[in-house]
Amino acid sequence: SRSVSRSQTWNYSIPVAEAGIEEAIVHLNRNCLWSDITRVPPKWTADSWTAVSNGYYMERTIGTDHYSVTIVTAAPYSETRPAIFSEGDVPALFVDRSSDTLFAAIGAPGLTYVGRKVRVRTRSDGILTKAMVAKQSIDLSGNNVSTDSFDSQDPSYSTRGQYDPNPLKTKDNGDVAVNLGVVDTLSIGNANISGSVATGPGGSISIGSNGKVGDKAWMADASKTGIQPGRSRDDMNVSFPDVKDPFPNGGYSTSAPGEKVTNQVITAASVTNVSTSYPTGSGTVYTNTVTTTSTTYPASGSYLGSVNTNTSYTTTSALPAAGTYIGIVRTNTAATTSTNVPTSGSYIGTTGTNITTVTSNTYPASGSYIGSVTTNTVVTTTANTVYPAAGTYVGTVVTNTQGNGNNANSIISYTYNRIVSYTYRIISGYSFEQIIGYSYNLRTGYTYAAITGYSLISTAYTTNAVTSTTYDYVLDSGNYKLFEIGKKVLVKGNAILYVTDNVQFTGQDSILILPGASLKIYVGASTSRLGGNGVINNGGNATNFYYFGLPSNTDVDFGGNASFTGVVYAPQADFHLGGGGANTYDFVGASVSKTVHMNGHFNFHYDEALARVGPSRGYVIDSWNEIKLSENN
Repeated sequence: SRSVSRSQTWNYSIPVAEAGIEEAIVHLNRNCLWSDITRVPPKWTADSWTAVSNGYYMERTIGTDHYSVTIVTAAPYSETRPAIFSEGDVPALFVDRSSDTLFAAIGAPGLTYVGRKVRVRTRSDGILTKAMVAKQSIDLSGNNVSTDSFDSQDPSYSTRGQYDPNPLKTKDNGDVAVNLGVVDTLSIGNANISGSVATGPGGSISIGSNGKVGDKAWMADASKTGIQPGRSRDDMNVSFPDVKDPFPNGGYSTSAPGEKVTNQVITAASVTNVSTSYPTGSGTVYTNTVTTTSTTYPASGSYLGSVNTNTSYTTTSALPAAGTYIGIVRTNTAATTSTNVPTSGSYIGTTGTNITTVTSNTYPASGSYIGSVTTNTVVTTTANTVYPAAGTYVGTVVTNTQGNGNNANSIISYTYNRIVSYTYRIISGYSFEQIIGYSYNLRTGYTYAAITGYSLISTAYTTNAVTSTTYDYVLDSGNYKLFEIGKKVLVKGNAILYVTDNVQFTGQDSILILPGASLKIYVGASTSRLGGNGVINNGGNATNFYYFGLPSNTDVDFGGNASFTGVVYAPQADFHLGGGGANTYDFVGASVSKTVHMNGHFNFHYDEALARVGPSRGYVIDSWNEIKLSENN
């Protein structure tokens, strides 16, 4: 009875501790989650939570049960990855008079309590975990549509934080998914998805005869078609929170005045002399240049600016000639085992021998072993009349003697270490990596600006030619709320912009984001168009531009004339992507929308870092461990 009672009490304390965990998770997601989508400041001490040295504390008594829980945000944890420590204490069903350490009194008079403690590690549940996600349907009916992935925070899979088409720096997580479980909600057409596809429960996928879905090996194999086994699922069921007003409490400017950026260039007066050689005399010399492509490197001094090489990826079985390639030459190797040492130059790295330990009573033949030969010996004694034969022993021979009647020492035996065998490591083969080819970027030509002549100023004066670009809106670091936005926009700082009624970029319109600047644009307009020259993200990272569509934003039309780097999150909008023409447009980042309709030539490159640093839908449990009552870390 005592054992059963203790077991019941012991088991019951865990649900009490879990009640504390549940309250902590609810508090984290209701009051403490900061997201660009909800824009609600964290309230760590809401709902009677108390600030303590390492985080925030809560305790409750439920009848005679009790739990105490701490959300730890101090190192090694943080506010973005907090840990929960919850202890559940319940009264024992009997009073234990022994030294049983399972029971811990917490001060309640007349009761002995059983306590157990749990540590839960949490993490932020990122929203941008796939390249392209739609709540209802995706139609990739464009030509030459493809997806893949990279990681802007990993130099192994990016170059200076940007997408690099080098196959060694791309990944195959360009996933495409829909939430709805209706037939053909995901239409791939003839797209090439280097990743996986998913629909909601019961959903199906239509794919064209030239469409492919799979990992890098599957995509590179011309004999493979369709969807690779294991790269299609129908368990997509994810919530996408609505975007909130970014400035519910004000604190914004309603003005973003334009600015004219002026460039002044010193030019000659009307009279000039032209020469094909470098002119002498006073005045400013101006070179007339033209862009030229050549298969040979231009002569020294005949060009200005940097020479750009046009390269192609080449594989050869012989090392390329010196100076005919750029970048690192990569060898393609295979592990090979041979009984002979490989011929000179036919392998790379260190040749490894395959060896076995051998014991023999004879000395090994010359060259058949490596390392030192070790003798195995045994102590042997022989009669005084037999001295051991030469070479049959190692070490010193010791004589055992005794005195005789004439006070002389008489030898009665010899003791010595006799060799019984040799132990050595015999070579059975060589292991080496055989060179089967080299991969390198071959130079096919050089592009440079060649000097065709010099213009000499012959007059005694110069004039200023002024060129300028007028920006209709200039956004610096701060909060802005405007009725409409369009034309030419310059972003100079870290700006947050809320546009309530009209977003229209067409013709030569553009948003220029300078290096080091960023823009988060919240759109309440029902329809928005990002056309013209599009979003020119000079920072080169998707986190520098976020498009957030409020529930009233139901249509987003993307048709810019340039590559796009950024994030589109508009869960109530139909997302239209149209490239048109023969150009191939890159979309670098991620998108979440209600539907996707793609018509054009698009390469969609998903930045996997967005899953870690992008918006979050809440905290989730990463691990659950029971710990000692005394543990607090």
